[in-house]
Amino acid sequence: MIYISRLTLRNYRRMREVEIPLKPHTVIIGENDTGKSSVLELLDIALNPTRRGPFLEDGDFTYGLDPDTTRIEAVIEIRPWLGPVFGTVERAIFDPHIDVLSDGNERILLKLEHFLDSEDGAFRTRIRFVKSDGEDDGPFIAGMKRHVPFFMVPALRSAARDLISRGGTWSRIVSGIKLETESREMIRKIATKAAEDIMQLVLGNEAFSETTTRFSELLEAVLWLEEPTGELTFSAVPTDQRELLQAMQILIKNPGDLHGVAILDHGDGTQSIAVVALMLAYVSAMGYSNATLAVEEPESHLHPHATRSLVRYLWNSPRQVIITTHSTYVIDVVRLDEIVLLKRRGAETVVRFVPNNYFSEQELRELSRYIQTAGSEFLFAKCVLLTEGKTETAALPIFAKALGINFDRLGVSLVDIGGNNFRPFIRLFQSQAFDTGYLIMCDNDSAALSAANALADLGIVPFKVKPSSIEEKRIELENPGLYFLPTGNFEQYIMDEGHVAAYEQAIDQVHGSGRLQSYVTRRIASDSAYASQSRTQQIIDFIQREGRKPEIAFDVANIITNGGLDSTRIPAYFTHTLKAIETLAKQQLMVSDGDTSTGA
Repeated sequence: MIYISRLTLRNYRRMREVEIPLKPHTVIIGENDTGKSSVLELLDIALNPTRRGPFLEDGDFTYGLDPDTTRIEAVIEIRPWLGPVFGTVERAIFDPHIDVLSDGNERILLKLEHFLDSEDGAFRTRIRFVKSDGEDDGPFIAGMKRHVPFFMVPALRSAARDLISRGGTWSRIVSGIKLETESREMIRKIATKAAEDIMQLVLGNEAFSETTTRFSELLEAVLWLEEPTGELTFSAVPTDQRELLQAMQILIKNPGDLHGVAILDHGDGTQSIAVVALMLAYVSAMGYSNATLAVEEPESHLHPHATRSLVRYLWNSPRQVIITTHSTYVIDVVRLDEIVLLKRRGAETVVRFVPNNYFSEQELRELSRYIQTAGSEFLFAKCVLLTEGKTETAALPIFAKALGINFDRLGVSLVDIGGNNFRPFIRLFQSQAFDTGYLIMCDNDSAALSAANALADLGIVPFKVKPSSIEEKRIELENPGLYFLPTGNFEQYIMDEGHVAAYEQAIDQVHGSGRLQSYVTRRIASDSAYASQSRTQQIIDFIQREGRKPEIAFDVANIITNGGLDSTRIPAYFTHTLKAIETLAKQQLMVSDGDTSTGA
């Protein structure tokens, strides 16, 4: 078996020059209009053995380039699925064109070009084999596509088109069914008898009988002007084998149903699944053992559990699968190194991904654990705010709302890493990987120290810090994105800023009126020294013992801001940090829109 391992595109739509690595299972993500569909369409044009058009057009050239003097180029790299060398089947077909690399690994290179033919002034599209040095190695003829076939299920799925139309997937499956003469004759006899029996019942209906009489009279008056006249007959069942199979309906009988219901009478979600299933059936029925299957937006019309189940099913299929998606439910069940991220940079698209061996096994486990347990929304973000835990992510959006900062419009995601190991996330957001803007906000304790030294270990800042020196490095650490509270932890800082009463009110709302005071009274009764502790320390002690920190922080933020409407009482360092993330997010937006003058 083989798979498409790399696609290099030049001068194609938004892709001035990009290289896209592909694995046996790949998910392509990115915001709208970054070229996800364009990638699949190019592969479909090049390798779909059943495609009848459309093909490349003048409008497919990268904007601003002159089609008369420019070529669209796509180089498709194909490698063995397992091991470094191709199997006997592939070698028998492609042996003259197999490229052997210096490390002994083998590959096949195909080059698609769309260009203006100077001889007749017409645009041409051609595909040829090439070697590693770019040397032409002969034509890739259309018949070879069945040995490296690519099939695509588009986002706009139509069960009616794929089940009923002559050019649909079901029609192609039916056309490949070959029966012996005896079997065809038996089908004709059975269908003819069934048609006669059904019509005997229908013809007895007075309204139908009247209709057929008038129909015959009109045909005789208009068409059958000479003897002998024609004959009008009706058949409830096609008698030709192919037409009979073409007319077959797919019925689904759910548990508890008395009868099956035609697929076209089911909802859009079931029909969407049916289209994907039909394509899988077609690929198997036609014997396309090396087929690559691409599915645009498998989440279309499906609820979360069905989406995840479909992706897992596709991932377990014995063929290459490429998915494009906007859904976190898809990303939640795939590996980080199976994701390709497309980003806009001005009018062009750039490609980001995790290089092979970029992360240590521990770092990859840490990131995968987070995605599996907390979700993958941040992978779609333009900018990420990293925090230690859920307390910050409960309160910061409310403070941001009061400040007029809209995280969704800016493409900002909050990520609570559940500790102080920021290093894997910092590495993921570097330009060598996903190249995503980020800031870190943490307590003024071991978390700040850990984050600062992670920046040093990665060469982002030229120094390491100790607890005694971290404060003097605050500005130098904020420049690369590390923001840590002026004093203590989240709760302490807010109360030091004058919001003890807000915490008392929030604890009453979350734990019940009087619970805090009852707790303090019990502690003093067992330890008289407890009475000398500050109210702030008593509240922190209560929260640590009784829990529900995120819910309390949520209520505190709402109390301070009057439900996200008043920013005047927000503690200053939160305002400072949130303004910084707003600035960074706007810089990322400017880079995407083409203004790189302030881009980070």
